[in-house]
Amino acid sequence: MPKYAADTSVPVENSRAELERILTRYGATSFAFGWDATKAVVEFTGSESRVRFVLPLPDRDDEEFTMHSRGRRTPEAAHKVWEQAYRQRWRTYETDSRTHQLPT
Repeated sequence: MPKYAADTSVPVENSRAELERILTRYGATSFAFGWDATKAVVEFTGSESRVRFVLPLPDRDDEEFTMHSRGRRTPEAAHKVWEQAYRQRWRTYETDSRTHQLPT
C-alpha cells in the first residue's frame, strides 16, 4: 500500500466532500458518487464530457487486515486497520484529483 496518507485521520466523508468542491471549482456541472464492497465510483460532467473514476477499495478479509506477525487480529482490530486503509485510499484519491484538469 502507498505510504502517502498512511496515518491520515481525515474521515472518508471529508475527502469525498473536498473532491466534490474541487470538481465544482474547476467547472463540473454534475457530480455523482456511489460504492459497493469492492469499489467507489465518482462520476462528473465538465465541459460536456462525462468522466467516471473507479476507486478500488480494500478487501476487509485480506490478510493485511486480519493477520499480524503474532497471528489473527480480533475483529475490532482488523476493522481499525481496514478503516485506516479505507481513509488512506480516499485521501490519496482526493489529493491526486487536485493535479488533474477537467476535460475540455
